[in-house]
Parts: sequence; structure tokens; C-alpha cells
Amino acid sequence: MRINLPTDLLRTLVTIVDTGSMVRASERVFLTQSALSLQMKRLADIIQRPIFIRHHGSLVLTPVGERLVARAREILVLNDNLVAEVGHGLAGPVRVGMTQDFADAILSGVLCRFKHLNPEVRLEIRVSNSDELTWLYASGMLDIALHLADPDASAACAKAQMVWLGDPDLLLQPILPLAIMTKPCRFRDAAVEALDSVGRSYVIALETPSISALRAAVESGLAATCRTVAFLGNQFKPLNLQCPLPEVAYMLSACPSPNTAISDIVELIRGSLKGL
Repeated sequence: MRINLPTDLLRTLVTIVDTGSMVRASERVFLTQSALSLQMKRLADIIQRPIFIRHHGSLVLTPVGERLVARAREILVLNDNLVAEVGHGLAGPVRVGMTQDFADAILSGVLCRFKHLNPEVRLEIRVSNSDELTWLYASGMLDIALHLADPDASAACAKAQMVWLGDPDLLLQPILPLAIMTKPCRFRDAAVEALDSVGRSYVIALETPSISALRAAVESGLAATCRTVAFLGNQFKPLNLQCPLPEVAYMLSACPSPNTAISDIVELIRGSLKGL
């Protein structure tokens, strides 16, 4: 009798191995740890061999488990490619991650144009910081990631100059009121390092996880901030603060896939970035 290995169980197995733990795997597949354990028990029952063993409190693959993972990867690639082909390249959902800066500047336009081109495709959008997006993409939890990086990043699709933005009257104050995002934030680090390097006194007048609140603080004249002109709108003119700032790189990563929806949204994002 032939035995069928369910692809959902194989996908869970690969996810556990790639993420390194049941905890991280549960966050990726949106199942509880107990549900994942039951799936792995079911898979082990099907092949009638143990897949994991406990070693110093951690799960370790058995030799059979290692062979199973290798073959599971091949099966899943074939499965996903076939689904994409028979579904006219529109297997979904498409998982997109971007920082608040990009979400605020281009997301609305990109989504509108994408849904017009691919009305049947479901999108999953994740807005987060660059560090988390990099990890999510590397872990296979995102199909597309748009984030920020150091200017010397080799795969940058574009670069922009950081600038000081705010009411010019703020320059007259002996202690500069500063508006910054909560950590981790590349602009925050650059601002603090630049001010410290020239000995310019400052006080953090606003610290927020919201770019909308940051914009409000700058628009009201409450504080100055470090960003790019594109991210806070062209109504702001750069301040002559005499504190040099670095460039920032735009990183756009997309996983190889026959899913044409992924290539469609990548091209829309590239086009929107040219307007920043």
C-alpha cells in the first residue's frame, strides 16, 4: 500500500527546522506549539520513525529526520511550482513587508494599482522595522521585503541623502528639540551620532513608534528630525544644522517564484521608488 505524506505536515517540519524552534515556527504558521507537536507526531506515525529527539532541552533531527527534511524541501518546491502553473501563476497570498517610511509614502498607490491588475490575489502586508523585516524575509515568512540599510549595502536598489528637517527657528535654540522614532531606527542612530560628533546640545522632545506622530511634531514646529525629504513630504526644507548626515540605502528583496503576482508588485514598488 502506498503511503501519502501530507504537504502541510512537510511544510510544518521544514518551518520548524528553518526557524530553529517550535516557538518561532508557531509564529510563522499561526498555529499553537501543541498543534505543531501533534502534526510532528502524526508525521512520525506515518513514516513509523522518530523525526526529532531531545538533546539538552532542544529538538534535534534524527538521521531519518534529516533525510526527510531534504526530500520535503524538494517536494514543496515541486508542489508550489505546480500550483502556480495550473493557477496561471497566481498562487497566493503574496506576503509583503515594508518599513513605516515606505508604507506611508508608497503603499496606498502600490496597493491600488496592484489590485487593479490582480483583483483575485490576496495580499498580506507587514509593516515593521528593517531588522525584523530582514529576519522575516530570510526565514521565508515574506515574499517581498522593502526596507532600509547602510549606504554601502551591495544589493541596494536606490540611495537617498538623510537631511535635517524642521522649523528654521529651532536653530536659534541653544538646546535643539529632537523628534525621533523608537529603537531600532537607522535615522535615530544617525541623528544622535551626528549631533554628538559636533557637540551640539539636544533634548528628545518626542520619541514615538509612529511616523505620523513624528511628522506632526515637525509640522507643528515642536522639534527637528532626521529623515529624507521624500519620507516627510516636499513641504519641508532641509535645515542647515551643520551636522553632516550619511546616506541611506533602499533594499528591495523578492524571493524567486513562478508566481507572477510577486513580479507584478515588485515592478510597481520599483516604479514608486523612482518617484521618491
